[in-house]
Amino acid sequence: TNRRNAPVSRLSTPTSMSASAATPAQAGPAATTPYVSDFQDMQPETVGDKSRRKFLANPFIPFGLVATGACLAGGLWAFRSGKQQLSQNFQRGRVFFQGVTVAAFLVEGYKNM
Repeated sequence: TNRRNAPVSRLSTPTSMSASAATPAQAGPAATTPYVSDFQDMQPETVGDKSRRKFLANPFIPFGLVATGACLAGGLWAFRSGKQQLSQNFQRGRVFFQGVTVAAFLVEGYKNM
């Protein structure tokens, strides 16, 4: 009776869960008939509706994304124009708005836990 050579059955079920225990008749009436009548009158949500709903839920996220992009574009333009100080200020603003956006994502995630 060496454990290494003992046959292993990967399809066996534990003794506490027999095949008859999983039948719907024994699980009760609530488990056999799900209550889904509330979902019959739902309309599919369009992309615009979902975007509007998400924006109204936390407007700091889209604001932070747009502000970060604007600072990045302005910084790149200033860098190509040779305006080093303006480029530096845009990049500092980009870092600030990235932080605001990440903080907004974290707050939203914490609220939805």
